[in-house]
Parts: sequence; C-alpha cells; structure tokens
Amino acid sequence: VAAYALNGAINIVNGGVEAAAYNVYAVNGAQVAAGTVAAAAQVEVALNAGIYVVEVVAAEAKSEKGYYLTMLYKLLCLL
Repeated sequence: VAAYALNGAINIVNGGVEAAAYNVYAVNGAQVAAGTVAAAAQVEVALNAGIYVVEVVAAEAKSEKGYYLTMLYKLLCLL
C-alpha cells in the first residue's frame, strides 16, 4: 500500500491481492474521504491544499492461533 500527492489529489495504491478500505483525515481529525480500492488498483481522491492522514486497512487474516490480524497503514500526505 502506498499513498502520494499529485496535482491536487491523493493517490492511494493497493498492490495487494484483496481490496482495501481507506479513510482520509484532515489535520483537525475530521474525516474528509473514505472508500475502497480494489486489489492491484489505484484510486484518486481530489482534495483542497492541506495536510492529510491516509489510513488504509489492507487485509485481515487469521493467524495460526486463531487471532485476526489487520494490516493498518497510516500515511501522511501534503497537497
């Protein structure tokens, strides 16, 4: 999973084999965007200039001991 800012938008790239959910937050903590990005795909989120935190839940898997593991990424983007 990667996120980068380009031309007034945040691009979220999912190189995984399963869809991933994403949330975008402004620095004041307000959620400004949310959605999903398909496996091996990219989504573009147009936003105003600012600093954003991108949170991506990339996968959920069951471990050997029966626990569910969630891959959570938090990325900082500056537009």
